[in-house]
Amino acid sequence: MAQRPMTTIELKKAISDVLSALSSERVLVKYLFILARGHQQLSDELLELVHLRNRTQFFKHQQGARDRFEEIRKQADTFPPGQVFHEAIRLLETLREVRTSFEGVDGRLLDDSTTLAERFYKAAEEYARAGNDESFSALLIEAGHFYPSLVDLRQSLTMLRTLLFPEGDETEAGGSLSIVCPHTDTLDRMIEKLAAIERAYVEICQAANLREADHPLRVVRLETGGHGRGGLRVVVQGEARMVEVLGGLVGRFAQFLYRRLGIGDGEIYVSDRVLANQALVNLTDELERVGFRFGNRDEPRLQKAALLLRRDLVTLLAGEPTLRVNEQHFEVEETARTAYVTESMQLLPKYSTVVHLSEQTG
Repeated sequence: MAQRPMTTIELKKAISDVLSALSSERVLVKYLFILARGHQQLSDELLELVHLRNRTQFFKHQQGARDRFEEIRKQADTFPPGQVFHEAIRLLETLREVRTSFEGVDGRLLDDSTTLAERFYKAAEEYARAGNDESFSALLIEAGHFYPSLVDLRQSLTMLRTLLFPEGDETEAGGSLSIVCPHTDTLDRMIEKLAAIERAYVEICQAANLREADHPLRVVRLETGGHGRGGLRVVVQGEARMVEVLGGLVGRFAQFLYRRLGIGDGEIYVSDRVLANQALVNLTDELERVGFRFGNRDEPRLQKAALLLRRDLVTLLAGEPTLRVNEQHFEVEETARTAYVTESMQLLPKYSTVVHLSEQTG
């Protein structure tokens, strides 16, 4: 049976997931760099030994190589093994998932990287078990092969993303925001979430004392599909600071709800007052971050906006245990996702999205 073609949402997410796993900020990638560099240094020193004819120089270089080996090992052992293994497992899973998505396509670079990742992981397991010179030497060799492949893959995927999604950094142009709701699977929910985004933008403009009519929010891209259940991706443009605040608000509120809900008891742990206070704190912080300053006279306006924003942010996040805002990914722990969906959806009746925009100013 032929595999369903990937949607553009899925393709871009697949590329972004791999690039995220290969980020130079990852502990695993830093660990691999240290090992690969050490492997190269030792290889160079051993090659020098081959050409030495003077016995004294030979033994001197031999001892130098031994000292270098111990130095590299000591440096590598400063990395947290749990984090290294966690990221290695996640990288392997991501590579396999992406390779499956490209089934039937010549993907030698992905195949090679996956094979080398598997070999490196086995070598790391053996070193963790044995902890001797022999197992560390094997680990150095595998890292020496794997790291260059990792760099090649990262460069290739970065170029591919640039070619396929020249706007892919739609967010880099001032006033653009990308939001992906992977679990939005019905037309009604898509409409509700789009309306929530628009209302939130209007409320932020009002809080900042800006006329939304002078800086209307425009949808520049809308895509559905993905994850087998639908999925919504929307890119909007508006007043640069207001859009930046909107993105910051959504991300911070996602972190807040993901921590407070989905802890497994099937009960709601967030009161209306807590939601409103959180929206107010986040709104004020984000507006001040982009240059606005407020006094006591502004508090009623900010409080009114926060009361409305709590509804829209809950609407956007309800039923979404994972969310992407620009290039930031937010998610509930895997084991808590079912509970989060149940609990967050219970919040929705309190903040019905079937409200005309004109009702907000009454």
